Amino acid sequence: MAKTMKAITISSPGAAPQVTNNLIIPEPGEGQILVRSIYTAINPGDSIMAETGAMVKSWPFSPGCDAGGIVVSAGSNAVSPLGKPFAEGERVFGCTRLGTPGHSPWGEYFLMDSRVTIPVPPKLTLAEASALGVGLLTASEGVFSCLGVPLPTSTPTPTYTSTVSGANEPDRAWALVLGGASSVGFAAVQLLLASGLHVVTTCSERSAPLLQERGVSCISYRLGQEDLISRVMIITHGKVRYVFDAVGLNHDLVGLLVDVVERHAETDGGAEAKYAPQVAFTTTNAFAPLPIASNLTAKAIQLGPIGRPEPEAKTLNEALAGYIPVLYRLLDSGKVVVGPYRLEEQGVEGILGAWNVQKSGKVAGKIVVKVTEK
Repeated sequence: MAKTMKAITISSPGAAPQVTNNLIIPEPGEGQILVRSIYTAINPGDSIMAETGAMVKSWPFSPGCDAGGIVVSAGSNAVSPLGKPFAEGERVFGCTRLGTPGHSPWGEYFLMDSRVTIPVPPKLTLAEASALGVGLLTASEGVFSCLGVPLPTSTPTPTYTSTVSGANEPDRAWALVLGGASSVGFAAVQLLLASGLHVVTTCSERSAPLLQERGVSCISYRLGQEDLISRVMIITHGKVRYVFDAVGLNHDLVGLLVDVVERHAETDGGAEAKYAPQVAFTTTNAFAPLPIASNLTAKAIQLGPIGRPEPEAKTLNEALAGYIPVLYRLLDSGKVVVGPYRLEEQGVEGILGAWNVQKSGKVAGKIVVKVTEK
């Protein structure tokens, strides 16, 4: 195998990306695997890191974190979350360590941390898997860690019980996903459904059929806040207990919604309503202040430390390692499927053109690039 590789690099925040031909191919350390990059997908976070330097460990820097490839070699103790050592030739996908040299799939070879790497189920192609990794792991952290929804195993389905006298039969609770057609939102919708919840989501008219096929109630994202909340309350009968904001722009809306949910509970239960129903909220926006209400618990998703060895990353990595076997089973059974994606360009050089397409916002779904041949 060659000792150098081709990759996209950026010299400093805001600098133009370029193709570099002589980067040293990294060697996997303990708990790591070296992967040949076959497919990669473009994410909004790639531009944020490139333009601002957020989460970038050192410069020059290679963007990219949505990976799909084949294991070339493994370091010591490189065991998958499924419990088996990774082997040469195995197909893998997921989210690589952000902003760290040697970990970008926007090069011909890259490193992955075995404890948070997902083996590709037999039914998935590598192209499909590369469009799933970041969205699926972000959604799982949001649904299971931040919202506290039980894993879809043998745990009881979250329920709601009316406070109206004589109407105390439990029913499945509802989750609202804001932006259910995005890669993160579509993954979150499917995880919530697999966990036994009813789901309502905001989306465009064009995206509605995709979500309705999964059993989701859809509301136009174009509605104003008052009309949107009204539609949510009608569809859910006020039983919203979880809110997942996949676009990260709805903090004010959530604050208004939980107030309406509280007032609905008072009307529903009358004098017997002793406390407001609790609503759990999570968002992909880790920078804006979270809404505050007595009946709201709010937590932002923080996927940035994935794979890193620092103590502050330990909880995240342990949680994801525990979720991956469940995610694998859901993918293998077809309960979670890949959302819309589009193959755009080929080769390391083609990543630059695909990145421009993604930044234009003119194409729906994930943009995927075939980086190298198998």
